[in-house]
Amino acid sequence: QEQADAVIAALVEAAPDRPLRPHRALRHQFATAAEAIGVEPAILADELRDGSTIAEVATEHGVEVQSVIGAMVAEVTEWMNKAVAEGRITEEQARSGSPERPSGSPMA
Repeated sequence: QEQADAVIAALVEAAPDRPLRPHRALRHQFATAAEAIGVEPAILADELRDGSTIAEVATEHGVEVQSVIGAMVAEVTEWMNKAVAEGRITEEQARSGSPERPSGSPMA
C-alpha cells in the first residue's frame, strides 16, 4: 500500500505546475494500472473517486499490488530507455530522475 501510494505521489509531484488537463504520461500510467488490475480505466477512475487507492482496487480484484507497481515502473523505464537512446535525456538524467523535463518528456 505505502509503495503504491508513493508511486502515485511521485507521478503527481512530477506533473507540471499548471492547471490540470489531460496529461499523456499520467493517462498512460493510469491505463497501465487499470490493465494490470484487469479493469477498464473508467472503472478504476470511479473507484478512485469513491476514495479507494490503486492498491486497494488491485487488492479487491485479487491482484498483487507489486504487480501493478511493476507494470507502472516498467512503462516509465521503457520511456526513459527510449529517451536516452534517442538523445532526449542523458543517462544521468534517467538515473537521477532529474526534475528538468526535456522536450518530448511524458512529464513535460
